[in-house]
Amino acid sequence: MNSSFENMTIKDQGKVDSSYSRDTHSAFDHSLFPEVKTLRVRSTHFLVSSSYLSLHSPFFRDFFRSGEPLELDVDPVTFGDLLDLIYPCSKNNESCEPAEFSDRLDLALQLKLRYAIKRMLNEDRGDRPGIARIFIEHNAFESYKKHFTYPEYSQRYHDEAMKTTTVKRDDSDYLLPIIVTTDFADARTVCVGGSTFLVSSSALSLHSDTLRAAFESSYPSSGEVKLDVSEESFIIFLNVSAGIFPKEFSSRLLDDLVKLGATYLYDYGMDKMKNRVVDLKSEPRTEVAIELLKHYNNQTKLDQESFDSVTSTLSDSEMRKVLAACSFIPGKIRSDVEEKFLKNPQPITVTMRMLTGKLFEVTAEMGSDTTIFLLKKLVQECEEYLWHQQRLISRTGLSLSNECTIGSYGIEEGATIYLLPKLG
Repeated sequence: MNSSFENMTIKDQGKVDSSYSRDTHSAFDHSLFPEVKTLRVRSTHFLVSSSYLSLHSPFFRDFFRSGEPLELDVDPVTFGDLLDLIYPCSKNNESCEPAEFSDRLDLALQLKLRYAIKRMLNEDRGDRPGIARIFIEHNAFESYKKHFTYPEYSQRYHDEAMKTTTVKRDDSDYLLPIIVTTDFADARTVCVGGSTFLVSSSALSLHSDTLRAAFESSYPSSGEVKLDVSEESFIIFLNVSAGIFPKEFSSRLLDDLVKLGATYLYDYGMDKMKNRVVDLKSEPRTEVAIELLKHYNNQTKLDQESFDSVTSTLSDSEMRKVLAACSFIPGKIRSDVEEKFLKNPQPITVTMRMLTGKLFEVTAEMGSDTTIFLLKKLVQECEEYLWHQQRLISRTGLSLSNECTIGSYGIEEGATIYLLPKLG
């Protein structure tokens, strides 16, 4: 189906937002959304789901119900950036410069776009007192003060901000939940297990290909849609559509996200779990690895490469725990894993040499089977370079690839490896 936004015509439309050419909110087809609105932002028009914005913002909930002209006198570029933050298209959105960040945060607070605010707060910004000042200017510091605990300086940020700001009592409603009601034009009933849920069909369609197809196939009927997923997974999915993300992803949740066709949330969850597996400081690495392996095993096609991507970062003792807990691992893969990881390899200690001439040693417990990626994580434990900022060079001048092992490069006990900062 062609993008309705790309082909739409609006009388007296002025300048039309053309960002559909990149992966933004405008790339989504809104044609079957019964509550789609054309929102004029100065000279630019945006096609939006009024229900989706209402779920994300008390401001828009009241705005679309007010009967007032659908116009906003704010900067359209900044507004478009905020839409990209709340639509499920920009999970890898690049951080903006401080001035742009300030503009985004200021407008997000003005429009009470709660998830956009939280997402920006999660970005590492140096001027925390300046950011706190923006919150106090919008009478919202109390609602978000838990984000200003680096490590115990919340009060300092608050005090510094108050020096230049007149503050009234904080009675903001940023954190109050917004519930779908029958007066939502796109309200539909979804049956999961023995429970029924009243949902915004537009909001869920943005996050789920399966639900979008189900809603479209029955349009304009408002009949019940049935789903074969767990209630717990569906409730988590509903929360995500309003910008509330889970802290943990189980194998069952990942399996259900595949059924829902919730591509963006699935990718987010997989990235989160894989990062926890490779994080040497993450205590429950084995538990996360087990959940990932269960998920891989439940898929129609078993992918040994996926299994290897998990097991290659685990130590010998961790791998023993995983194999003991994962009786479902097929025999051939199990025997390959056991042969590769449980043969008690001899540790190898290598010397890392930096451009400054500094030398330090790193011991790879898995010996020659240690991947370059894991070696970089070990270096990260010793030096300030994060693994993705490192470039490792052998004495013969070879650039070492993450997926290869030190054994494949002939690196042995006592060898020297050059550590260079990665450019770009």
